[in-house]
Amino acid sequence: MNSIISGFINRWRTPEEAVQEVTEYAPAPGTGIRYSPELIEEFKNDHERFFALHRAIVATHQREDFFPIPSLMSEFEAALTGHLLIERVRLYAYMDAYFSVDQKTREMLRNYRTEMDRIGDSVMQLFRKYRNIDTEVALRQSFGRDFEELGKVLAERMQREESILYPLYMPVVT
Repeated sequence: MNSIISGFINRWRTPEEAVQEVTEYAPAPGTGIRYSPELIEEFKNDHERFFALHRAIVATHQREDFFPIPSLMSEFEAALTGHLLIERVRLYAYMDAYFSVDQKTREMLRNYRTEMDRIGDSVMQLFRKYRNIDTEVALRQSFGRDFEELGKVLAERMQREESILYPLYMPVVT
């Protein structure tokens, strides 16, 4: 919202009621995708949620309480799917356009995206495999090992995203 509009709206408001001016960022070159200053924090919050869900699933498995696991996995799957979709459009597409003249960085970003697509596919396969763990006793033997490995893969990937990938996300300078 530009200062003329916010000035008009706030003219008759008390300071507590005032509408804050919103900074609009330029879109990445050739796109309508704008930088979002909250995006990286949202992604980090998603990561924490994934870890919390992973811990809950592992703890439930360790208690040999298999009934809640499919529901927890469904929640995890929905959260991860949403995260990956937003990441693909608002992060990767934006940064691909942002770095349109830097082929090496674009290639690195494509590699990150491809790797995350593969991880996402593997996670979804894991969730499908164990969807009936509450009723199929045979699934319970390998579940702990598979979910431990999932935790390691996610922790390593999320650490790299937060330390290497996310710092590259920045507003277009006009």
